Amino acid sequence: MALAQSYRAELGIPEGATVALFSGTLGGKQGLMIIPAAASLLQARADIVFVVCGDGVMKPRIEAAVSGLANFHLIRCSPRSVCRSSWPWRICI
Repeated sequence: MALAQSYRAELGIPEGATVALFSGTLGGKQGLMIIPAAASLLQARADIVFVVCGDGVMKPRIEAAVSGLANFHLIRCSPRSVCRSSWPWRICI
């Protein structure tokens, strides 16, 4: 849990916030643009934060779509063990 708190602190995610996570390749066939759309619709909700871990061809489009959204974090992939065990993920996309 200490690592999860470290990630939350690093990204500025409140302790009680629900984190919606996608971790993987940011490819064109995955329908990933729904995630920035959801983050935009929910930007007034401080208790819901979106985290996308990954890289791929969709990264520039996602970055452009989330510009200015405080409830969205696009980060580099961490080792799978970190994503699986260290965060108390409530929603995995």
